[in-house]
Amino acid sequence: YTAANSFLKKYIIDFENIFSGCITYEDVKKHKPHPEAYLKALSLSDSNIHNTLVLEDSEIGLKSSLQANLKCLITISPWSEFKPNSFIGASSVVNSLGSSNEHSTLYKGKNLLQNYICLDYLNSLLNE
Repeated sequence: YTAANSFLKKYIIDFENIFSGCITYEDVKKHKPHPEAYLKALSLSDSNIHNTLVLEDSEIGLKSSLQANLKCLITISPWSEFKPNSFIGASSVVNSLGSSNEHSTLYKGKNLLQNYICLDYLNSLLNE
């Protein structure tokens, strides 16, 4: 198990049935902001840029996803704050994915469909 698998196992009980794989810094030679990790994930998953949405929490991650020609939703890290001129190119920027009990705050992007990030909202970002 990599560090990413340990993280997923702790927070997503059934992650092995949800995700078919995981790419971490250990799997690539060129690290973010280089797009190698995203390009490798696309290749291994047999996905394409038209049905892939990246979830990131940093400017460097956004830059990496944009260099791979992928749309990106930013969830601001708890130790960061949104600044008006930050996250240029992101499809949407929120404080968190939220839930029915904890609402997301939208900083930038398409209006939310619910008070949190839902599957229909993610699909709407792909179809922009």
